[in-house]
Amino acid sequence: MPSNLQLRYEALAAAVERASRRSLLLKLVALPAEPLPVRIECLDGSTTELALLSVVLDGGELVCRNGSGEVTIPLGRVTAVWRRRLRADRALSLWLGMGIAGGAAGAIGIATAPAAAGALAGSLLAMPLGLGCIVFLQRWKVFNKWIHDWVLLFDRAAA
Repeated sequence: MPSNLQLRYEALAAAVERASRRSLLLKLVALPAEPLPVRIECLDGSTTELALLSVVLDGGELVCRNGSGEVTIPLGRVTAVWRRRLRADRALSLWLGMGIAGGAAGAIGIATAPAAAGALAGSLLAMPLGLGCIVFLQRWKVFNKWIHDWVLLFDRAAA
């Protein structure tokens, strides 16, 4: 009979597998799968942010990657694991806001065309800029907290 902690480790492995699964859109565009960005808290109280590659249940370790190479962390030292998740509501509001602002600017700014055509042109030009803003915010550490939140995957205290 597996222990409660072993069942929690298996639930962590399943949650990491679900979170790492690529969407159909990313598969169609043929973008490579990226490691899962996680925050790991250890028994000594230290917290580090790494890219989780896999959970090895047989060896009892997390295989991660940082800037210098692969890092393995024994599951026995881990007290909590969070994953970074995109806040879809904020990303969508930013993208739509850019489209609306572009439509308003196009309706006002293009004097040679009717207002509706200017608004349509402004919106169509601003939508890709909105996607660019979302990508920029994901990469910039200052706004990373605004567009992402941390979701708890594993907590030893709950075991």
